[in-house]
Amino acid sequence: MDLPVGPEYVVGPGDGLAINVWGGISQRMFRIVDREGRITLPEAGPLLVSGRSLGDVQRTVQQLLRTQYRDVSADVSLSRLRTVRIYVVGDVAEPGAYDISSLSTPLNALFAAGGVTRAARCGP
Repeated sequence: MDLPVGPEYVVGPGDGLAINVWGGISQRMFRIVDREGRITLPEAGPLLVSGRSLGDVQRTVQQLLRTQYRDVSADVSLSRLRTVRIYVVGDVAEPGAYDISSLSTPLNALFAAGGVTRAARCGP
């Protein structure tokens, strides 16, 4: 799924973050949120980001980098959505485990499993 996310998106383990820094220094970093919910920033160390909104993470990263560098601005965006493993069972064409985007809905999961069977559509 190639969906835009807003500043209210809640960051979690497995999400990829692109951090663009400009001003006193110019740098582009890519970080994956680890299992403990952290990313590591140069000169600043680990930062807990899991469970926080993308907008909040951006403000925190910018404040943290400003303590290390003069006159910098930072932009944080999502470069990769985490996936979640779900199990689709019942009257579907292909029951089983599926890795889907964290923004997916139950309808997306049903689609991944090939849709409902004829028996499910028609009833007993």
